[in-house]
Amino acid sequence: MTIFGGRPSPSLGEKNVLETLLRGRIFHRPSANYCCIDLLGLIIDPSLLKELFMNTRFSASLLTLISLTSLSSVVIAEDAPRLKIVSKPGKPVCQSNSVKIGEVSSNIDLCVLGGSFSHDQYSLKIDKKQVLKGIDDETTRGINATYSGDNLILTCTPQHEAPKDVSPEKIEAYQEMMKISAEDAKRMAILAETVEIGRLCKATLGATSLIEVQVVFE
Repeated sequence: MTIFGGRPSPSLGEKNVLETLLRGRIFHRPSANYCCIDLLGLIIDPSLLKELFMNTRFSASLLTLISLTSLSSVVIAEDAPRLKIVSKPGKPVCQSNSVKIGEVSSNIDLCVLGGSFSHDQYSLKIDKKQVLKGIDDETTRGINATYSGDNLILTCTPQHEAPKDVSPEKIEAYQEMMKISAEDAKRMAILAETVEIGRLCKATLGATSLIEVQVVFE
């Protein structure tokens, strides 16, 4: 069996990396000296990423996956939620909303504790009682619990921004370093400068929307 343009199938370990890349997206956080794959919570040092691309068995497969990944700029919409959190490393920042659950008015709090070179932590409280908690990667998929007999879900969708263009010098540098085509080098340069700029968080209880918050990273 062959995949990725007729090359031999990767080993099990290689398959795991490739599947991870396909399911997630590599990105750099502006304040952190690492890159990670947001859906599965893996942290990869940039030097390791370079090493993977230098591996001839990996390079074509990885570049194929990158070409399938949309790196177009993502901007925060003008009609973004009125509630906003500016995440700060080491400091919890919260927003609140009041909503009826059944016949009772309840206070909903969403808090974000920014990580310093680590995962951000998200927590949801109903009437001051914590009902959900998870790290950023977990909220990408959605974390859930049962509350008052209904399914409670918190989802925080990552928002990325890619550069509109990259300089010829950067493309040439990647091309020389990795011995790849100019087109693939441009993809790599764009990928390296793609950042996660925020997350759109939504919490629901059954069919009821509890809170919607725009999280922005400093």
